[in-house]
Amino acid sequence: MKFLIEKRNSIVEEINNLFKGAETEKRALTEDEQSTFEAKTAELKALDKTIEAKREARSFTMMDDETPKTPEVKKEERSIEEVELRQFEELIREQRAGEMAKGDNGVVIPQTIANKIIDTVKQIAPVYALTTKFNVKGKLQFPVATGSITTGYQEEFKAIASSNVGFTNVELDGHLIGALSKVSVSLINNAQFDIVGYVVNKIAQSIAEFLEKELIAGATNIKGITDVSYEDAGVKKVTATTIDADALIDTQSALKMNVQDGCQWLMNQTTLTTVRKLKDNNGQYILNPDVRTGFGFELLGKPVMISDEMPDDTIVYGNWSAMYVNIHEDVNIRPLNEKYADEHAIGFVAWAEIDAKLCELDKFAKLVKNPGRGAKAAKAE
Repeated sequence: MKFLIEKRNSIVEEINNLFKGAETEKRALTEDEQSTFEAKTAELKALDKTIEAKREARSFTMMDDETPKTPEVKKEERSIEEVELRQFEELIREQRAGEMAKGDNGVVIPQTIANKIIDTVKQIAPVYALTTKFNVKGKLQFPVATGSITTGYQEEFKAIASSNVGFTNVELDGHLIGALSKVSVSLINNAQFDIVGYVVNKIAQSIAEFLEKELIAGATNIKGITDVSYEDAGVKKVTATTIDADALIDTQSALKMNVQDGCQWLMNQTTLTTVRKLKDNNGQYILNPDVRTGFGFELLGKPVMISDEMPDDTIVYGNWSAMYVNIHEDVNIRPLNEKYADEHAIGFVAWAEIDAKLCELDKFAKLVKNPGRGAKAAKAE
């Protein structure tokens, strides 16, 4: 995996260097450079698929054949998952790391357990579940186009005019986060209690709550979707004296048709209450039950998500696949044996490295109630 990541970053650097040369000389790409760009882009996409496939393959286990096995053989043969679950349980119940690898911040959680934590985060953090997700070590670099490649009719023996496409380099680094869970010694000593599932759920819940807050309202290491800097960079902004049907239509229409697929609304409970009261000219509420999922709401044909992290009188509309999130594949955990002894508990602090950035700004629009202005859709300068 390390080789694949290094190869990928090398290709990204080659692509960036192509455009640096053209920008320095204030010219378009030459035909050779355009061909190199297309070849490297294809290679980059192939590598991304390989990296994703390898990550998925890590969760696979070998299937047993149909040959009958003796009880002794069955007892000796354990899947990787069973071994890792046992190791993690020993760490919790006996604070023994055993054969588990050591990391900079404690013991590296086995891949099986790390996958369970990430899968649980996806289930309880709907915003994160919709993002473009990576679980790799080191920096990830993405060349993001700042223009578009033009296609048109062409005559034979005439050069194709190069498109004026620029690229900006987006990096996903790693910011250290910690999630603390305290577990009763009585639960740890209860052999019938699923202590592994309990700790996994507690850590996942803490990470999920943190991720949702950062992806929506983060303003430091990770800038959430409501951060005003995205408006300066290209996220469409709609202002209105009141949140009404016209303002909602303006917000949805602020995005081009080719990015509408997969878009969703996001607002808090207070703003939802305002939207629920809106009616059309026939007296029908414009917010309807989502018949596709059987729960939740649908607004102007798109699903509605609710989060307490959203500010009042603000609605975001967009496709969350434009937000790229990397949670490093190694999750470390460190038992705190003595810290909570007076509470008859043992603490477990999990460490992980994450980063996220909104990479495709044209896939989001934001509606903000501003009593001093009329409804107006505009790209922030």
